[in-house]
Amino acid sequence: MAVFSGTMMNSTTEFLSGCITGCFSESDVSSKCEGLGCCQASIPDGVSNITLKAGTIMNHTYVVDFNPCSVAFVVAKDHLQQSHSDEMLFTIQSFLKKDVSLYKDASELLYPAVYDWSIGTKDCKSAKAEGEQLLCKGNTKCVDDLPGQWGYRCECKPGFTGINPYLHDCQDINECADNGLHNCEKQEYCHNNPGSYRCQCPQSFNGNGTKESPCVRIQKKVLLPMESIIILGSEVVLMRVVDSARGGGGGNGEVVLVRLCGKKGVGD
Repeated sequence: MAVFSGTMMNSTTEFLSGCITGCFSESDVSSKCEGLGCCQASIPDGVSNITLKAGTIMNHTYVVDFNPCSVAFVVAKDHLQQSHSDEMLFTIQSFLKKDVSLYKDASELLYPAVYDWSIGTKDCKSAKAEGEQLLCKGNTKCVDDLPGQWGYRCECKPGFTGINPYLHDCQDINECADNGLHNCEKQEYCHNNPGSYRCQCPQSFNGNGTKESPCVRIQKKVLLPMESIIILGSEVVLMRVVDSARGGGGGNGEVVLVRLCGKKGVGD
């Protein structure tokens, strides 16, 4: 049998839990941990300390030839089975016939475990209000939405990355360097900002520069110059239609009259 005890958050009363299993023949033990030769018990959320013990009810009287010892250990429940298949990380038979010498060699009992931890006993708001300096480094945020736990944790802000936000500042992610991280139509339209990015079309284009709103070239209407020669009595007049937009205007064009000969010379 396996028994673990401890205390919960906000409580000084000790709890007790565990599991019990038994068998009388080695052939009764399967490769699955289903109650014959092996049992599982879950550690509840909000535990502040825990003590784990292994024991026996009948002192292995009827099973000593194939099961001389009892053993209990902690293993992450998500890793208890490999790739969510029926194959376990270890075989129950590999433990049954081993004596205490197996458990003295730590290298034989290397299984994954998850330690659900937090910093201190105050949430982010309370710690700041009391003048405590949060352990979160630069470009991080304080997180205290931790079900069944006290304290807070630190994590990188969106758009930043880091290995340990408690020791080092989180670094900006350059989304523009990876086409899988931005939504710009083209990589050259992507401009990286601290913690984010923006898409921008080049000059002479409309649009947002994104895949949903791509850049479209602006089409300009241009009036070609037109000329006519008009003879008015003794004067020869050149009429020329030009595009006023070329001079910085915004109209559709204007008419320029140039007298080529006559008393008044050149004028309009």
